[in-house]
Amino acid sequence: RTQERYVPRDWQPFLTCVLRVESRSTWAHPNMADQASGGAFQVQGILWRRWAPIARVRTPEIRSTFHEQVLVVLTILKYDGEGPWTDGC
Repeated sequence: RTQERYVPRDWQPFLTCVLRVESRSTWAHPNMADQASGGAFQVQGILWRRWAPIARVRTPEIRSTFHEQVLVVLTILKYDGEGPWTDGC
C-alpha cells in the first residue's frame, strides 16, 4: 500500500493534485529527485522547519522519506490549510 492510506479521504484528491502538479508524482511513485527543492510536495524549508517538529519529524527536509513528508504535509494542512499549495489545485 502507498502512503495515501495515512491521508484522510477529504484530503486525498487535493494532495493527489499537489503531487502531480508540484513534482509529477503519484502516491505509488513519488518523485524524490527534487528533494533539495522541497520533495514530492515542494514544502519550502521555512515551512518544514516550522511544522516538522509538530509532526514529530526530526529529519531535515533534504533527507526526509516520503512518509515523513506526508506527515509534515498533513500537519501543515491541519493547522495552516491549503495556502502553501494554491497554484493549480
